[in-house]
Amino acid sequence: MPPKKKPEAKVTVAQDPEKLVEHAVLAQAIIRLSEAAQSLTRLSGLNEEAIVTLLNRSSKVPRRDIQAVLYAMKQLKRDYCA
Repeated sequence: MPPKKKPEAKVTVAQDPEKLVEHAVLAQAIIRLSEAAQSLTRLSGLNEEAIVTLLNRSSKVPRRDIQAVLYAMKQLKRDYCA
């Protein structure tokens, strides 16, 4: 029998309708976040393996999860602003 999958968490965002974020502002924030993730190794002087190890040891989050998040952050610009 295959293991049961955990139900996916549903994410909702509560926002004041009078304070809507313009698409250009949101797109620019996504681009900056993606570019920051891409330049993390260059700016820190550490390779990605060292960054993953440091985050793993300080947070106890599994390495594969950290790697997945770092990869996804690098892809945000491609996924949402292309």
